[in-house]
Amino acid sequence: MITDITIRNFKCWRNEKQITMRPLTLFFGDAGTGKSTLGHFLTLLKQTVNTADKSVVLYPGDPDSPLRLGTFSSLVHKHDRIEGIEFSYRFNLPEYLEIVDTVDRTRDGRPSQYKIAENVAFKCNIGFNSSNHPFVRHFEYQLCDQQTQTMSIASTHSKMTINTRGSKEKSVTQYAISTT
Repeated sequence: MITDITIRNFKCWRNEKQITMRPLTLFFGDAGTGKSTLGHFLTLLKQTVNTADKSVVLYPGDPDSPLRLGTFSSLVHKHDRIEGIEFSYRFNLPEYLEIVDTVDRTRDGRPSQYKIAENVAFKCNIGFNSSNHPFVRHFEYQLCDQQTQTMSIASTHSKMTINTRGSKEKSVTQYAISTT
């Protein structure tokens, strides 16, 4: 289940809005305050995931879509393509995820660390090029045990990093990956 969503520079929301989700979440407010914006955002994500074209960064819909959100620039607050759109969401996993750290091993060759996660956070910053096409400026996945990050995987253009937090000494190990 999605537990919280943060959106910035999307439709009527210029400033960052963080919404905490519960099994039953109701939205109340005056007209024009952004109640529908959250529904539009979630529909946009669903349409993007369900589109056959996997090269699409955001899919605002077509005549056959449940919701047509217009052009990419119409998704950005006041059509400000320079800022782009930022969003993040966190969701609980159906069961604990255990990851074995294969880099750090004991003398006898066994893994010395295990990463455990009960939820995943995803963060993304989407910009727009001169042709008005969206591209991913930055994305990051965080594996978290409760609210403590245990591992993150991030990418900015051609640079990807993986950070892991050591369980004993609170150290951070970073691995750089070339993605040419």
